[in-house]
Amino acid sequence: MQLVAEKLVDAVANYFSDELKKTTSEIKKTLSSQNQIESAEGAAAECLRSLLHYHTWRLCHKTFVYEFHVYRQEQGYPVDPASSKVFDEYVSKLDETVVGDWFEKYQCLKQMVTNAVRNSCDFVEEVCHHLSQDAALLVSRGFIKPHDTLKAIIPLDSDPHNGSRVNLSLEFGTTTKVLYKARSLAIDEVMIEVFSDILKFEEFTDHAPIPQTIHRGGYGWQEFIHHSSITDREIAQAYYNLGLCAAVFSCLGATDLHDENIIFQGVFPYFVDLETTLQPSYKRTQTLPDLMEERITCSIANTSVIPAKQLTLPHEVLIGAINTPYAQETNEMVFALKHPGTDAIDLAKEKITVTRTTVPITLTDNQAPDPLPYQRDFLEGYSLGYKKVLEVRQSICEKLVEKECSLRVVIRPTVQYYFLLDACLFPENLKDEQAIDRVLGYLKPPKFVRDPQLALTTFEEEKKSLKAGDIPHFSIHLDDTRLRSVGYVSEEIFDLSPAQQAIKRLQGLTEENLLQDQRLIAEGFSEIRLHASKHTKVQDIQHMSPLFTDVLDQVTPEDPSALIDLLTDLAVTTPGPGTVSETGWIGGVYGDIPISYDSIALISLHDTGGILFLTHHLEGYEGSRYSELYQQSVRGIERLRNSFSSHLATGPKSIISGLSSLEFVRNTHSPRMKEVEEAALNAAAEPASVGDVFIGATGMGAVLATFPETSPQVLSQLRASIQAQHEVDPLPSQGIAHGVLGTLWTQFRLAAALDDRDTCLTLFEQTKQFEFPATANSTGWCNGNAGLLMVLAEMAKVLRLPLDFYDLAKKTTLLPPERPLDLSVCHGAAGILQSLLVAYKSTGDIRLLEMANGYWADALKHAQTKGFYTGEKNRDYLLGYFLGWSGVADSALLLKMYNEGKTPWIPLNLSSAHYQNHLLKTNFTNEEHMQQA
Repeated sequence: MQLVAEKLVDAVANYFSDELKKTTSEIKKTLSSQNQIESAEGAAAECLRSLLHYHTWRLCHKTFVYEFHVYRQEQGYPVDPASSKVFDEYVSKLDETVVGDWFEKYQCLKQMVTNAVRNSCDFVEEVCHHLSQDAALLVSRGFIKPHDTLKAIIPLDSDPHNGSRVNLSLEFGTTTKVLYKARSLAIDEVMIEVFSDILKFEEFTDHAPIPQTIHRGGYGWQEFIHHSSITDREIAQAYYNLGLCAAVFSCLGATDLHDENIIFQGVFPYFVDLETTLQPSYKRTQTLPDLMEERITCSIANTSVIPAKQLTLPHEVLIGAINTPYAQETNEMVFALKHPGTDAIDLAKEKITVTRTTVPITLTDNQAPDPLPYQRDFLEGYSLGYKKVLEVRQSICEKLVEKECSLRVVIRPTVQYYFLLDACLFPENLKDEQAIDRVLGYLKPPKFVRDPQLALTTFEEEKKSLKAGDIPHFSIHLDDTRLRSVGYVSEEIFDLSPAQQAIKRLQGLTEENLLQDQRLIAEGFSEIRLHASKHTKVQDIQHMSPLFTDVLDQVTPEDPSALIDLLTDLAVTTPGPGTVSETGWIGGVYGDIPISYDSIALISLHDTGGILFLTHHLEGYEGSRYSELYQQSVRGIERLRNSFSSHLATGPKSIISGLSSLEFVRNTHSPRMKEVEEAALNAAAEPASVGDVFIGATGMGAVLATFPETSPQVLSQLRASIQAQHEVDPLPSQGIAHGVLGTLWTQFRLAAALDDRDTCLTLFEQTKQFEFPATANSTGWCNGNAGLLMVLAEMAKVLRLPLDFYDLAKKTTLLPPERPLDLSVCHGAAGILQSLLVAYKSTGDIRLLEMANGYWADALKHAQTKGFYTGEKNRDYLLGYFLGWSGVADSALLLKMYNEGKTPWIPLNLSSAHYQNHLLKTNFTNEEHMQQA
């Protein structure tokens, strides 16, 4: 197919011979006006040829395939992958006349190719003019030597923007390269000055982490950075330096700093594409959801330095400057040539496997280093860089108002443009503009632009670029709020210019924001651990986050305050007086969610909604110190519930997640939950959710049965429905959350609430027959002996039947030998601890409280020495209740309170405060808690 491509280029070149001759003449004339660079004319001509080759093939190859088959049919030959007779014949005829016939037939193709050719001619003339004009400057600044020989001008693999312009590499002699960038490099110069004149990091005494730059208005020259490898001993310094720089760019709001835009020369990172460093913005409200969203968008997560899954790519691929050292495989749908060079040549969409390794640091053996052991180094650099920016932010703000810059604004992912342009280039869509408009109809006005009318005008500019065969490109001036594209200037779109937004961010930086970034960094490194586990087939990768490791090392069996303090410091609270301020938590993403970091809508009981239990217990334990935080978190849950109600309503109906779970969170001390009753009846009319007891009527029924004023009619209907559902479709396992034990527990509670003691006794006997293995894997609340302990202790208490639970409780305290410990409520140590406390509360057996203390001490020591995770292996950053640190902290606080003679409500029993106070409690002397109920 190389021959076809060359023939196509020759044909197009001959078709546009007049334009090309004129350009060649202009190149020669322009370059002869300078005497600093030798042999420039030939290099420029070859560059023009390369550009023509690139544009001709990308725009015309589909038409070539289609027109070949028209010719084959006219000659009466079949589709034959074993023959190339007609193919060779057609290629031999391929010339400017054939191309001219295509252009007559496909007017839009003619327009696109004409644009590409003329734009390429204009671009090369422009570059030659700039080179001639700046040759002496390049010599004086040391970019090149006097009378250097220009060997080649190589178009780089950058998207064609603004009239098919791309970045170029000018190669002199054998080693010298200079980059020509067809955009403003003012922001690069600004960042050089910020690093060199204001920040003055000791690690960068001789240079800034940006290539030497000559900004010349709408274009510029830049030093070519040669990548060089490092030794094992230098890895820590490289990640520390990256952390320093990442903090600066994060504080300014930079984006797109992934692996391809960072080049390491030894231990020093160079940031080579800063056109999206500063961005415009809309004003946000001071409501909690907006503030939480701003915390994520104004964080390191937005820079692409730490790894992220992105919606524009298959979500198993991580994009980031810090990334997994292992190759990542993903499947992509692409149009590919089938049977090339034969009479059966065709274009077909096929799924291909793409392997990608994305690490900018390499070792001397060309291997990618594992970043996991160097998370602390990166964190230390990041923290120091962040604090340095805090010290000098006023000087940076002053620098930003001095300069005139043009910056790129990404309206939508570039890959989306490529997909659409690819579709436009099929011959049936090239016949007229109406055909292309039908294809572009799949594109909708960008949501990025909030004003509908301005979004529509921006949309028209996008389509205009695509019809010209170009990739849309929008820019904005540093002090402006209007978008620009070639000759287009919009009306004012944004509320804040890039400079205003950067200054606002700098002025709003706090140590609290730094802590949020440290949690996000932990989330990013966990993604690397997860990928490493999948690649190496090793379940437990270790290298936990230093943020949480250091805090856990401060937690003792008697004192969880270090962890509680971290969680309260990670709260996001709106400004304003205490009577109106609201608090929430960004809990972290888990499971197979296809985008990273965006977890503000995960507010169910299972997630950060459950943190309300912790703040309630803190208020009950320490009173006034935490009463404001508790009230703020109550208001915060209400605000977030209202904001994300539609999102929550589309999820499964569950007492653990979704709207019903938030009703439970808010009403644990109330006598009735009418909204949950209605939801439970609706769920009872639907098929049961096999595999999860808490999805549907069963989980809701278990909780509703513990509220004293729940309608008896509702309980009766739920009882009948649940029994019928599980007789038809029994659950396959035994545990509470996913098995038969959970259904027996629900049926027992419903029977007890309806005064059916006989059924309760039968269910109690059935439950006593359960037996989980005495192994560390069978200790948990949702799936093992801890859940069985809690259920049996509750049943025995309700029935007033004596039962010794010591041996069963002992089975819950087994720890995994030499492996990280799950600390979570759902499957791990915190859930076991709460189950032991429920059993103690139900029986009054002091041995169970002693066992809880011994187990917690052993669990902490195990986690501190052998590693830990929270709910899902290799995740250590979650703040949620069932899977996360808030559940761990609350469980430890509950133990402390029980040791001091208090008997607070225990969340994991999933029952009302009334139920626990009046049915499970062995001692009714706690007047304070009774008053709360």
